[in-house]
Amino acid sequence: MCEQELLSSEQGDVVLLDNDFWTILSALAQDTIVDVRIRVARLLAILSDRHGRINEATLSQTVELARSLAQDTSHEVQAFVRTALSDGARPIGVPSRTIKSAATFSRPPPPPLPSPG
Repeated sequence: MCEQELLSSEQGDVVLLDNDFWTILSALAQDTIVDVRIRVARLLAILSDRHGRINEATLSQTVELARSLAQDTSHEVQAFVRTALSDGARPIGVPSRTIKSAATFSRPPPPPLPSPG
C-alpha cells in the first residue's frame, strides 16, 4: 500500500527513476504467493494509468512486467494485469476515484467493454 500512495503522489516520478524499484518489483512479480503477484499487477495498472502516458521508459517497463504476469496461472493476476496492458483504459462510466478505491481489494476489475463499431 505504501508504494501505491507514494506513486500516486507528486513524488511518484522520483520512485520510477530508481532502478532498484524495478528490480524489486520484477522479483515480486515472480513471488510464489499469489496475493503478492496480485498486488504487483494492481500496482502496474496504477502505473500504466497514472504515469504510462507521460513517460515512455515507465510505459516500457510496466508493459514488460505486465506481459510476464499476463501468463500467470492465477486468473485474478491476469485480470488485474489486463488493465495495465490496455493503456490504463477503464470501463466506460467508471470514475477514476472508483477504480482507485477498488484497487485496494483483491477482486479483479470488470472486463473492458467491447469497442463500439
